[in-house]
Amino acid sequence: MRRLATVVSTIAFALSGLAISPANTAEISQVLPSASTPRFTASDPEIATPATFDPGIQNAIPSDYFNSVSCPSSGNCVAVGSFRNADGFREAFVQTLTNGSWSNGIPATFDPGIQNTSPSAYFVSVSCASVGNCAAVGTFENANGYYEAFAQTQTSGQWDTALPATFGGGIQNANPDSSFASVSCPSVGNCIAAGRLKNSSGFYQAFTQTQTNGVWDTATPVTFGVGIQSMYPNSSFSSISCTSVGECVVVGKFKNTNYDDEAFMQTQSNGVWGTAIPAAFSDGIQNERPQSRFNSVSCASVGNCVAVGGFSNTVDANEAFTQTLVNGVWANARPAIFGAGIQNASPGAGLDIVTCLSPGNCVAAGQFRNINGDNEAFTQTQANGQWGNAVPARFANGIQSATPNSLFWAVSCASVGNCVAAGQYTNPNGDNEAFTQNQINGQWATAIPSTFAVGVQNQNPASYLVSFSCAPDGSCVGVGEFANASGYYEAFSQKITLTLEPPAVAPAPKTTNVTKVVGFATNSSALTAAQKVALKALVAKSGKKAAFVITGTAGKLPGLSDKKVKALAIKRGEIVKAYLVKLGVNKSKITVRAQITNQGIAPKTKVLARYLESK
Repeated sequence: MRRLATVVSTIAFALSGLAISPANTAEISQVLPSASTPRFTASDPEIATPATFDPGIQNAIPSDYFNSVSCPSSGNCVAVGSFRNADGFREAFVQTLTNGSWSNGIPATFDPGIQNTSPSAYFVSVSCASVGNCAAVGTFENANGYYEAFAQTQTSGQWDTALPATFGGGIQNANPDSSFASVSCPSVGNCIAAGRLKNSSGFYQAFTQTQTNGVWDTATPVTFGVGIQSMYPNSSFSSISCTSVGECVVVGKFKNTNYDDEAFMQTQSNGVWGTAIPAAFSDGIQNERPQSRFNSVSCASVGNCVAVGGFSNTVDANEAFTQTLVNGVWANARPAIFGAGIQNASPGAGLDIVTCLSPGNCVAAGQFRNINGDNEAFTQTQANGQWGNAVPARFANGIQSATPNSLFWAVSCASVGNCVAAGQYTNPNGDNEAFTQNQINGQWATAIPSTFAVGVQNQNPASYLVSFSCAPDGSCVGVGEFANASGYYEAFSQKITLTLEPPAVAPAPKTTNVTKVVGFATNSSALTAAQKVALKALVAKSGKKAAFVITGTAGKLPGLSDKKVKALAIKRGEIVKAYLVKLGVNKSKITVRAQITNQGIAPKTKVLARYLESK
């Protein structure tokens, strides 16, 4: 599973052809997340951390790598891969991050007599439904020397014994050759693993195996409609995504009746698998002899998914493409679109990974051949259902080789527009290094090489990041492999934090007070025409939603009790209130008070309107 032998992506296929079709050169504007989307900032990646093992477990000459990581919450992850044990044989292993601290790596355990005495096993995929509840899948060599798919389940923090995939009678070959490629767990104890098997006739078939309430069922081979698949089957699943129990989509490739490779998908609805469906292209896009495959799928909700991969166009050049499922209906496949002068006439492109946060909001990543014939990593973002132009990875001056050779293996998002893509690139000295690139608030930042503590990494680096997982709070962990100071390979992890910015606090609206004075004749409570005009002006200025405080005022008179004077003051206030209501002011917004002035002081009824200037 080591990926350092070449930087050219396995999804690029044969790099041949003359030109891309004109339909693939159109420009599409990117729709970025709205201003209401939570805003993030990104920290620099932390120092990379090599995997650790208990004494006597790992070989003195390590040969280890991670293939996958899943983080159900911040600081809680499981990474899986393979390592060389003390006896020089290869074993699958897991390593767990708990509350921000990594435990030592733990080898997969099998019941006696299951695994070969000279083990050869590796995990390729892990999915965690919650902290301490995960499933890891991969391949191992059995006691008879044949390879079998297997799964291992973590329940409440404890790993069970690894279990080989099981098949109904007459399905699997007497000399097994099966493997898992991907697993997805929508809830605790409910997972589906996908891969391929050698059938009883010696041909390869894609298959799935379902875990229900913690128990793995027998595996189910893929089914095609009549006349779709070759009579000599050769199909495999590469990726699966489940949104809830019984609601999944799995993708891969198969051989059609002409024995050409075609991408295909299969959908599970209400727990029932439908018939597999080949990817569909508009006329004039795909080659008459298809060479296509899906590498990854991600579903944001039931019936809303995106699958990505590569295909051979009409002039036999390889292009990246996406295909979108909207409300349960697959649209036609769509080639990746680059701006003018970016992609080579012979594109050599493919998308290796996709992740979707919500329907219509996804990020895909992979590799393409640029205008100069060099290989570059790129991303493509779908926002609000629209795919933007593909964007090459961007490095600061002096970081990347003058003849780029980079690709993305992984991408994960904390929220819409806030993601981390990761892979490997070639530095100016010709060495391969792991790197990450952050998308913050819909914009891609400059790529950043992975860093190790002094004396850990080889002076001629050889590293890559193959998987990333981001928790919703922006805590992200990536895993991969690097060459240590002695030139031996070790698994490593690296953390990046996308920090949610506190929401901007808008300045409090300024409150404005406006006062009008209404003078009443002695012992009178009637409004004059002029006073009504003044009150209309007040309401026009403050608005009908303003709060009004009316202070009805009356002066003391000889022989008149204070009670009667107060009653007159209230009456004057109520007269003003009635007129404000007539002007459209809500009664609940009006307060009436009474004030008595001393004899000789002219009583003046005040009307105070209080309103916000931002009304």
